[in-house]
Amino acid sequence: MISPIRFGGLASGMETDKIISDLMKAEREPLNKLLRKKQTQEWRRESYREQNVALLEFRNKVSDLNLYGTFKKQIAKSSSDSVGVTIAGKPSLTSYTISSVDLGKVGYGSAVKFSTDVPDDKTKIDEDFSFDITYSEAGTEKTAKIDVTAGNTIQDVLKQITDKTGIKASYSATDKSIVLTSKEIPGKIEISGAKDDNKLGIENGVVSATENEFSTGAMGQEKVNGTAVINGVPYALKGNTLEHDGLKFEFKANSSSPVFINMKTDTEAVYDKLKDFVDSYNKLIDTLNTKLTEKVQRSYQPLLEEEKEGMSEKQIELWESKAKSGLLRQDPILSGFLSEMRLGLTTPLKGASKEFDNLSDIGIGPKKSTGAGSLYDYRENGKLYIDEEKLKAAIEKNPDEVMKMFAGNSGDDGTPKSEGIAERLLVPIKSAMEKVRQKAGSADIAVDNSVLSKDLKDINDNIKIWERRIKDKEDAYWRKFTAMEQAISKLNSQSSIFTQQ
Repeated sequence: MISPIRFGGLASGMETDKIISDLMKAEREPLNKLLRKKQTQEWRRESYREQNVALLEFRNKVSDLNLYGTFKKQIAKSSSDSVGVTIAGKPSLTSYTISSVDLGKVGYGSAVKFSTDVPDDKTKIDEDFSFDITYSEAGTEKTAKIDVTAGNTIQDVLKQITDKTGIKASYSATDKSIVLTSKEIPGKIEISGAKDDNKLGIENGVVSATENEFSTGAMGQEKVNGTAVINGVPYALKGNTLEHDGLKFEFKANSSSPVFINMKTDTEAVYDKLKDFVDSYNKLIDTLNTKLTEKVQRSYQPLLEEEKEGMSEKQIELWESKAKSGLLRQDPILSGFLSEMRLGLTTPLKGASKEFDNLSDIGIGPKKSTGAGSLYDYRENGKLYIDEEKLKAAIEKNPDEVMKMFAGNSGDDGTPKSEGIAERLLVPIKSAMEKVRQKAGSADIAVDNSVLSKDLKDINDNIKIWERRIKDKEDAYWRKFTAMEQAISKLNSQSSIFTQQ
């Protein structure tokens, strides 16, 4: 559609643009209210969804406490430091007795050491000579010839030995000596053909596991596996460790005295889970109560686009933080959920033993003021605290009762014998999450029929209607002013003609 021709005060001298803009401010006020309402409802929907994310995180923490496996974690305790033990699977017994331990022996190769006349491993050797090295490899004997030429250093000779034979060759700068170690365990090294006065100090002879012709040589030792007797059954060790029946044993010393291994509830792991639950609960109620008690800043309305012009990003951010305040103040969904949750945490469990039917029985409860019971607990909106010593004692001495307190207890036929705190809390959590979804929907669903989304659709439809109305109104103003300008222009033209005549 072609826009009508507009005359902006050419004939009248009036500031037509400003006049019409001022007139339209009043006309746009209903539209501005809709735009502000739209922004408020979008913020409210976003805030609801944020609370649902917080509820989901808390639900996952509570769901963990509804599983027996959370409370069945165990650790293995050894009665002696000479035997270390860790759980590597699912042990079938609750105790093990290690009656004797005979550690294995580490294997090492045959070795020989020669003192040299060369001051260091980088000084050049000023003579030529050679020698043969006979060594064992894969059960057979092999021989390699090592040629030393004037200009070589000890490093050059050692590299040649290793490259040709695989024998470990090293130099000790402290006592200026060469050490050769067989690559097999225990292995053999035989040196022949070396002249007696060579500066490297290499002598003819044999070093092996069974024969040692050098006073400075060392016979090798074959690797010997150890043994351990567990519950009367001997087991061969591998590197002084043993994996058996879901346990990994590490033997550190020979022993003929019995060592006892006992399976116990992992108190620290269970305590950490319960502490995580309490921390998450306190964080959730802080978050929700902050939203429920936020002051409504009525003097701060959502900014229109033209109002943001001339403002810095920081100014806009501060303004909008005040405009968002109190969007969920006294919200019935969230306040009702908090009431149900507090009731669920303070009401004694049905079917549970009297000693374990309330969280306070195991050291979890509100903060007690000195000498006055829970007189001031209301100020913290139901926040929980942990008596660490009391809770850990309950977990260690009565692990099954603590488990039943949270996960409930079912009979052989599967019917509940006693309720658990976890299931009791999951009911209001799931109910609140569903109510929030009905109110504000979810960002991950394709079709959103929530209350706020429908409201936003109606607002958007009304915005389009008002935008058309305002455009029509503005066009009408321009038509009137344009007609006036044309009339004045025509009158001025006629007046000019009369003046000329």
